[in-house]
Amino acid sequence: MATNEVEIVDVERPSKQKRRSWRKVEEDALMKCMLNEEGKWKSENGFRTGYFTHLQKELHNVLPGCTLQANPHIDSKVKHWKSIWAKLVDIIGLSGFGWDAVNNCIDVEEPVWDAYEKGDCVCA
Repeated sequence: MATNEVEIVDVERPSKQKRRSWRKVEEDALMKCMLNEEGKWKSENGFRTGYFTHLQKELHNVLPGCTLQANPHIDSKVKHWKSIWAKLVDIIGLSGFGWDAVNNCIDVEEPVWDAYEKGDCVCA
C-alpha cells in the first residue's frame, strides 16, 4: 500500500552575519583616505552621494585584497565615529571638562569625573 507522506525537514536558517572586526591598519587607511578627500565630498547634510563608494575604491588601492565594502562596512564605521565624536563634544562642553591637545585626550579633575560617573554632575 503506497502512501503520499511528505517528510518535513527542519532546515536551519543562516544566522545573522557577525559584525566584521576592523583591523587598525584598515581604520588608519580609511581615515587617511577621508583626510585626503577633505572638503571635496561635503554636502549640506553630510557627504555627497558616492563618497563611500569612492572611499571603498581608494581603500582597495591602498590595501590590496581588502574586502571592505561601502555598505555596510564604511558606512557603519563612519556612523560609529560620528557618534563617538558627538559624545566627546558633549562631554568637553560640560563645565570642568577640557581637551588636552598634547596628549589628545579629555582633561578633567578627578572629583569632577567622579561626579559625572555618579550622575551628580550639574555641569552645563
